[in-house]
Amino acid sequence: MSDVAVLVLFLTSGAGAKISGQALPVDGHAEGLSSGADTGADTGSDPSGE
Repeated sequence: MSDVAVLVLFLTSGAGAKISGQALPVDGHAEGLSSGADTGADTGSDPSGE
């Protein structure tokens, strides 16, 4: 089941009725896929290690 479908089912349930004013990101856990080593930021270091 997709993350979106799970969130929709939760928000339409009795427990989800108590949720308001929240930003609920649904991204398929993409933030956990990055090891943190490659953030896309330029650190100025030489990738060859020299």
